[in-house]
Amino acid sequence: MNNPIGLDFLPVILAHVNRGTIWWVFVFVCVLFAVFSSVLIFHWERYGRNNPKVILAEIVYLVVSVEIVSLAYSSIIAFINHA
Repeated sequence: MNNPIGLDFLPVILAHVNRGTIWWVFVFVCVLFAVFSSVLIFHWERYGRNNPKVILAEIVYLVVSVEIVSLAYSSIIAFINHA
């Protein structure tokens, strides 16, 4: 099947990846994301001065972030159960 965005190689690579490695990469990315998010929220709290727009930005950022991490986790579960 021809993949229009050119990711035909991805299943071949993922077939040879250790499942433990996938979890370690996920944890590493989550830790980096948590550090980045904490710095970002610190600056919003410190310099936003309770601005309603900043509070809304924090809420949107955190809700979307939780959704993205949940989707990544679900994708890993689905990949491991399928492979």
